[in-house]
Amino acid sequence: MSSRKVLVVDDDADVREAVTQLLTAAGHEVRTATDGADALGSVTGGFVPDVVVLDLLMPVMDGASFLEALQQQTAVRPRLVVLTAVRSHHVKWLLGVDEVLFKPCDAAELLRAVG
Repeated sequence: MSSRKVLVVDDDADVREAVTQLLTAAGHEVRTATDGADALGSVTGGFVPDVVVLDLLMPVMDGASFLEALQQQTAVRPRLVVLTAVRSHHVKWLLGVDEVLFKPCDAAELLRAVG
């Protein structure tokens, strides 16, 4: 598995920490954001992720709004992995993401999705 730059976006500190530990242990460079606005600031500030692991339901700026702003404001086109409690298989189609994983997620499944 090759090392990737990963941006983990989730308002739940426990989820951010668990995902960060898993991905860091697998050799990835991980940055975190607490919501879509924080994530967008990271990307426009110069961090270019290969993969974004994104929650959908967050305060300030939700996941769908982040994806829209990312496409409108930057040329960055990372692999998009939604990690959500929203149990809808339509999420992938509606948002144009690469992968949808449902919380709680198996560690091996997340590692596979990140690549």
